[in-house]
Amino acid sequence: MKKVCLLAATLALGTSLHAQKASLGFKASPGLAWIKSDSKELESDGSKIGFAYGVIFDLMFTENYGLGSGLFIQHQGGKLKIPGVDSTGAPAIAGLNYRLQYLNIPVTLKLRTNEIGYFRYYGQFGLTPGINLSAKGSTKISGNTSDFEDVKDDVKSFQTALVVGAGAMYNFAGNTSLLVGLEWNNSFSDIFDDSEANGKNNFLLLNVGVIF
Repeated sequence: MKKVCLLAATLALGTSLHAQKASLGFKASPGLAWIKSDSKELESDGSKIGFAYGVIFDLMFTENYGLGSGLFIQHQGGKLKIPGVDSTGAPAIAGLNYRLQYLNIPVTLKLRTNEIGYFRYYGQFGLTPGINLSAKGSTKISGNTSDFEDVKDDVKSFQTALVVGAGAMYNFAGNTSLLVGLEWNNSFSDIFDDSEANGKNNFLLLNVGVIF
């Protein structure tokens, strides 16, 4: 009886693994990044161009849902301003400009439609933890801008963001598909290693890639 149960379990596991379909791909993603702060001393000062690239890994349990992940290098950052006064008491604004680089490993639920013509449409939702690889910053005071310097000691080693994305895949040869979509990374962790300041780095990307 035990042998029969073991055989049944082995067959079930084999069937489950066979039903899963893994796919790999590559993507490049230009986008806009900005830093939002709840601190009274800091205000957002607009967005800046960012970029991400890396390897896509999807594990589909059925034709319509599975897990989406990958390994991505993400260049983001943003601009902040510090309202104040100069030595004469006149209003003055100091500017901060950050260039941040992260290694992101997203874990998302990926949903996709059946093939409609040559297209599949997808949506995904999940989290992306990121490891800080580089942090550089410059300041702008009274019109004078400093060079970018290493500020990694001022930035936390990790950040976590909510990932929401949607798009389409066009099948043009066998299992090979072109992917185009939009993705929003909404950070909910503070990127600064400073109790007196806080900032959350958000990123809106245009994903363009190839899935095999």
